[in-house]
Amino acid sequence: MSEPTHTPAMSAQELSVGYVRNGKATVVSSGISASLEPGSVTLLLGANGAGKSTLLRTLSGVQEPLSGAVRVGGKDISTLSGRQMARAVSLVYTDRTGGGGLTVEELIGLGRYPYTGWSGRLSADDKNAVQQAMESVGIIHKRNAAVATLSDGERQKAMIARALAQHTPVMLLDEPTSFLDVATRLNILSLLRRLATERNVAILLSTHDIAASLAVADFLWLLTASGEKKFIHGSCQQLINSGCMDRIFAEKNIVFNPATGDYRQAVSIDL
Repeated sequence: MSEPTHTPAMSAQELSVGYVRNGKATVVSSGISASLEPGSVTLLLGANGAGKSTLLRTLSGVQEPLSGAVRVGGKDISTLSGRQMARAVSLVYTDRTGGGGLTVEELIGLGRYPYTGWSGRLSADDKNAVQQAMESVGIIHKRNAAVATLSDGERQKAMIARALAQHTPVMLLDEPTSFLDVATRLNILSLLRRLATERNVAILLSTHDIAASLAVADFLWLLTASGEKKFIHGSCQQLINSGCMDRIFAEKNIVFNPATGDYRQAVSIDL
C-alpha cells in the first residue's frame, strides 16, 4: 500500500510573473517553485521592484502568471471560479482603506460574500464567523465604529479580520505593517503568528520589517538581486546560516547581521 501524498496549502511550479503591455511580456521574477504549509508563516523578502507585490497578486489570482502554475490544495487556480478562489485564498493589501461609510462589522462581513447567496445576506453562521474574526484580532469593541474613524493599526486589524472571515486555508499579506508604529507592528506580527497556529492557516507576507518579522516566521522566500538563482526558499535558520540573505540587495556593502536580524552597512563612509 502506497504512502499518502502530502498536499501543501499552496504551491508554485516554475512560476514566472510580470506584466503584458502592448502584447509584450515583461518578466519581473521567474523560476519560482515553492510551497506554503498549513500553520506556518513565510516571509517574502526582496528589494523594492523585485516583484513581491506582483508575485502576491499572481498567487491570489488577481493577475495571470506569464508561465508556470499555482495550486491551492492541489488544484490549479486557473480551473477555479471566482467564488472558489475566494474560499481558498484571502489577500490583504498594504493600501490605506477608506472604507466608505461602512462600519467595522460591515467591512469584515464582506469576507463572507463567497459563502452567501445572490442576495448577499449574512446567515447566522456568517454572522458568527464575523464575530469570531473580530474577537480573534481584538477589534470587537469597534464593531459599530465607522472604518474612516479608525487608526491605521485598527484599520489593519479590521482588514485581517475580513480575511479571517473568509475562512481560507491561505492568507497573503502585502506589507501588512506599513504605516504602523513600532508597538502596533509587533502586535500585528504576533497576531499573524497566533492565527497561523490556531487556525492552521498558511500565511505569506511581504515585508521590509525584517528583524521583527523573523521572530514570528518559519520560512523565507527570497527574491534576490544578485547571483544566478534569483528565487531562493527554505527555513529561516537555513537561509540565514547559508549567507543567502546578503543577496537580496544589489549593493555589496549592505549585509545581513544575524546577531540583530537586520541589515547594516559593511563599509564605513568617510564624511
